Amino acid sequence: MAIPTLGWNASSSPVTLSRPHLEPNAPFEPYERELLLKHAGYGCISLWCSTFERAYPFVFLPRLVKRFIPCAQLVYCRDVADFVRFARPIGSFLALRGRPVVLIDSNGPIPGLTGRYFEGVAPKYFKGPEKPRLGDLAYTEAAMFGM
Repeated sequence: MAIPTLGWNASSSPVTLSRPHLEPNAPFEPYERELLLKHAGYGCISLWCSTFERAYPFVFLPRLVKRFIPCAQLVYCRDVADFVRFARPIGSFLALRGRPVVLIDSNGPIPGLTGRYFEGVAPKYFKGPEKPRLGDLAYTEAAMFGM
């Protein structure tokens, strides 16, 4: 659990946040735009975080912790390090929408983020020989059905 507005912006270039229907003025993978648009349709908060070098996709699922604390769960990003890099602008964006806390899938505390790590909160199930990478819950029941 992190409070990204308390993070520091590790990006060396200016950052622009935009909604998925707007095509960013930076390189991105075509499947990323489709992923953002589809997840926005599932009720997720999808956005681009763009710099001069590229556009980074982020998807968050609006949640309530303990049935009354509004937060957002990170459902997709290219790499958790990208979230750390852009924590402050993303945190401001989410806080303005009533979601000041972000839940992040991790194996321990994440350097560069202010928050708390909870050991063994929920088991992670997967099928196949490769464990899914952290920061990718796209097209899972959590994102698609809000579970």
